[in-house]
Amino acid sequence: MHLHANLHPWVIACLGGTTFMLDEQISKRLILAQSSFALSRGFSFDEGVEATGRGAAELLNPQGMVPAVALTGLSLALHERLTDVFVPLAQATELGPSAMSMLLPSVRTAPNAGDALRFLEMNASHFGTGFELRLESTPTSTAWIMSHPKDPLDGGMGNETGAMTIMAMLRSLAKTPFSPSEIHFPYAAKAPVREYRAFFNAPIAFEKSVTQTTIVFRRETLQTPLKDADPVYYGAALARAGLAKGA
Repeated sequence: MHLHANLHPWVIACLGGTTFMLDEQISKRLILAQSSFALSRGFSFDEGVEATGRGAAELLNPQGMVPAVALTGLSLALHERLTDVFVPLAQATELGPSAMSMLLPSVRTAPNAGDALRFLEMNASHFGTGFELRLESTPTSTAWIMSHPKDPLDGGMGNETGAMTIMAMLRSLAKTPFSPSEIHFPYAAKAPVREYRAFFNAPIAFEKSVTQTTIVFRRETLQTPLKDADPVYYGAALARAGLAKGA
């Protein structure tokens, strides 16, 4: 296995002899968003570059993908340095939907929160290869399930950041406040549980009988309308997303 010499040592230690991560790619926009957060919290540009194990010129270009371990390295470096900060929540709060800038114009025109999640589900590949975001519905509820193969390497930190960022974005777009009915994270809490509960305003369980992050909504909750709903525009965006996936 060949790893960049500057790759964060925690990542190398976690990887050991495993090679599955080397094939996984992640959007450069996610790296740029996280790098922006790192700079705002006192990291130098060179430190951020070293943590990702990628070249500076490659990181400054927002187009395309990079190996997912680059994001893992930066996540772990942030967690190691910012010991008094709940990193996933701080990133979600400070960055907002900037990591999803390409999807936001369409997401915001969805008629309701459930439709917005549906659009994100159809465009999960925007975030990276191997990334999974899917919705599973019953007559009374819908579960938003998300994961990425890199999750075990950073303890699910990136996954939590993504979940919180998406949740913050949906709330900012909604006409009225709304919250999930329950949440299950398959990893240990990275901050006092009360901080998770305060953000999500929902019961939360850690390391229970789930293998992926699962956020459950009552069906009526996902009917919460969005402020900038435009069914015609959203329908066209949904059709384009379907054509792109070969639907």
